Amino acid sequence: MDSSGKLEKERQNLDAFKEHLQRNSQLSEKMVDILTSFENRLGRLQQTILPIYNEMENLQLKKTNIEKTMFALDRVIMFHDVCPRVESIILGRPNGSDGLNEFLDAMEKLREAQNYFEKNNPQSVELENVSSLFKTGGDSIQREFKEILLKHSKHVQPAILIDISTNDDELVTDDSSSVSSISHFSETVSSDLIRLADWLISQSRDEYMNVYARVRANTLTKSMTTLKEYQKTGSAGSTNMAIGQTMGSPSVKSKFPHRSEVTVTRKTSKRIQHVFEKKANRMFLKASQTLGQSTGLNLGTRRPTLIGN
Repeated sequence: MDSSGKLEKERQNLDAFKEHLQRNSQLSEKMVDILTSFENRLGRLQQTILPIYNEMENLQLKKTNIEKTMFALDRVIMFHDVCPRVESIILGRPNGSDGLNEFLDAMEKLREAQNYFEKNNPQSVELENVSSLFKTGGDSIQREFKEILLKHSKHVQPAILIDISTNDDELVTDDSSSVSSISHFSETVSSDLIRLADWLISQSRDEYMNVYARVRANTLTKSMTTLKEYQKTGSAGSTNMAIGQTMGSPSVKSKFPHRSEVTVTRKTSKRIQHVFEKKANRMFLKASQTLGQSTGLNLGTRRPTLIGN
């Protein structure tokens, strides 16, 4: 092939390349037009949707505010309606586990209502009604505490006290071993007393402490009095038995041989009294320290005085 033929062929290739280039340029322009149109439409869509989105956000905020307002209104209505709803419970007795739970729940509702009215409407009649019913419920709880305590506070039998005080193992151990061996209250009664006391102390109604001290002191006094009478009866029985044995024995060498029996009994009584004095002193010291740590009061170093002979 000569040079003229090659030149013609290259010219044809160049024309074809120009034609393809022109076609690509046209396609690019169309693509740019399409993208520009899409961008414009997207911009118009954004301008259309943005106000709707903002309005939806405002509506959602209004919905949340309405829900909060409804909740607050329901709560306020509940506070205004609390007295009629719990009055029958408060005027009853908080006895039994279920009854005590229901009573304490009702008292908690009254307490919340009282706090609300004191903060938001201290001059309202509702506050007077709630406070009056709350005070009535508090008096019922304190009265129930005293009644349960009186009902279940039983004095300890003398035989048990003597057995504990004369047991060598318990004499050398800590007080908790001998004290825990006496079951003063059942588990249910103890649980109820603790819950009642917790509520009373949370409301700064510490009168129950004096009630507890008096009732338990009377029970302790009765236990010690019964123990003294038991010891006197035992001493008299031992003395009479010793006299009878001495009078009937042919080998009498002393005019009063029964004194040794009486002496042994008296030594045992003094030993028991000494044991109880030591335990009472230690228990009083522990109670004083505990009360001092919880209340800041200092009871001093006074020793408890047991019943005189």
